[in-house]
Amino acid sequence: MNKKKKMRLASIFMRFSILLLLTLGVLLCSFAIFRYQRDMRETYYGYVSSIVSISRAGLDGEDIRNCIEKGEMSPKLKDALERMNTYKENSQVAYIYLVYYPDESDHENMRYVLYANTDKDREAGIEDSVINTPCGAEYTDNMWKGFYEAQFDGNNKIRFLENITNINDKEVLMLTAFAPVYDREGNAVCVIGGDIFADIVIGHTRSYLVSVTIIAILVLAVAFLGFISIGNRYILKPVDGITKSAREFVDAVSSVAAPEDLTYRVVNVKDDTELRDLSQQLAHMMANTKDYMVNLKQVTAEKERIGAELSVAAQIQADMLPRIFPAFPDREEFDLYATMHPAKEVGGDFYDFFMTDKDHLVLVMADVSGKGVPAALFMVIAKTLIKNRTQSDLSLSPSAILADVNGQLCEGNDKGMFVTVWLGILDISTGKGMAANAGHEHPAVRRADGRFELVKYRHSPALGVMEGVRFKEHEFQLNPGDTLYVYTDGVPEATNAEDELFGEDRLLAALNREPDADPDKLLQNMREDMDTFVAGAPQFDDTTMLALKMK
Repeated sequence: MNKKKKMRLASIFMRFSILLLLTLGVLLCSFAIFRYQRDMRETYYGYVSSIVSISRAGLDGEDIRNCIEKGEMSPKLKDALERMNTYKENSQVAYIYLVYYPDESDHENMRYVLYANTDKDREAGIEDSVINTPCGAEYTDNMWKGFYEAQFDGNNKIRFLENITNINDKEVLMLTAFAPVYDREGNAVCVIGGDIFADIVIGHTRSYLVSVTIIAILVLAVAFLGFISIGNRYILKPVDGITKSAREFVDAVSSVAAPEDLTYRVVNVKDDTELRDLSQQLAHMMANTKDYMVNLKQVTAEKERIGAELSVAAQIQADMLPRIFPAFPDREEFDLYATMHPAKEVGGDFYDFFMTDKDHLVLVMADVSGKGVPAALFMVIAKTLIKNRTQSDLSLSPSAILADVNGQLCEGNDKGMFVTVWLGILDISTGKGMAANAGHEHPAVRRADGRFELVKYRHSPALGVMEGVRFKEHEFQLNPGDTLYVYTDGVPEATNAEDELFGEDRLLAALNREPDADPDKLLQNMREDMDTFVAGAPQFDDTTMLALKMK
């Protein structure tokens, strides 16, 4: 049985070796041929473009324009043609020619100025060029378009095309370089082009391919024999031993009742190779697995305990916030509703509202920096300080309350945590209020029969940032039918799968969907629009909202 397994492993290894070496050989040959063919194309493109550049340098655009208008070649243009004939005769360039479009609006009328003709061409029956002769089917649509753009787009660069064209009833691949010829005023008169047959490139590539293939076969044969010999000694035998050791350990894991009784065998690999390290690491892994299984129950129990404690902490945090609505059933002057959704088990946002006497309502909306347990603890401290300080002296203004709480939060704040706060005190009988904003979001207000708008003003720093801060106050007025909406940054910064923020515009749109709705419906609409926008994308910030409507 073991012998059959070894033979099977050796067969797999041999097939893999052959496949690997062949793949490497094919990839290397393909890469070499690709690079060579690309370099050859670039070389010949450079070659034909140099002929075009030299030929263009001897052309006079003004003279060419006059020749086109007269329909006959000038001595200067004849000299240029003779030079082109010489270039063509003494180079590998197949064609050199001048073409032009008489009318920019007619892109289907391309004509010759001249084309180079050698004695050999004349013997083959090719007549000398005649100025203004229409260009024929030897030019592809791609060339017609390219020459048109070269003459009329005002760019002086040399351009390149690769075309399959019909020459003597035979399709051939040509590499073409062409450029505009300008007169003294900078107007393109015509386009000079040069073609070279691509079979020159293909011939060089084919010769290179044969050489590379022969060398690759020899190298692969030698490499294959060496690979098989070395692989059998340094890979197959050690891998077989390591496999048996791993199988025995897996069988032991499924059969023993107690993890403490697990045993494992270390394979001794004689050669100092990576397989020796693998064998040692496998032994180390089996030892760690045994230890992990021994401690798994304890770790699981600890995790369950932490989860239970976080659940209790979340419930305690939720219980600290006023959650019974209507909050003041005996007060008909206003209606109020608030929600808080933590991003984790516990969060750092909080809201609060309470009466300091029969005529004054305190509203608080706050957001602690950070998330999780640290933010929740800091939230408890901040909420308690704000409420205690507000109730301890009813004559204090919002700015004085925040200044006092800020001083207490800065004491021993080594972690540098802070909390943004919007604190407002509303006189219910008059609708007049005083608010202080410590780095928090701008509130939104809707006047009776109007639409929600953000109330923007300069913020003071957040609480806990620095001691001795003086907080600014501003007055506000809520008349019957007016609605106030305050929130934390988790609302405008809700993010969808494309990392797009919910933003202030969508926030106002959600509020104005039913601007006269009661506070609970208003917050429900906001939640629905946010959920639709994020579409299930994970959120990393708490979202807290409060709405107050004056009756």
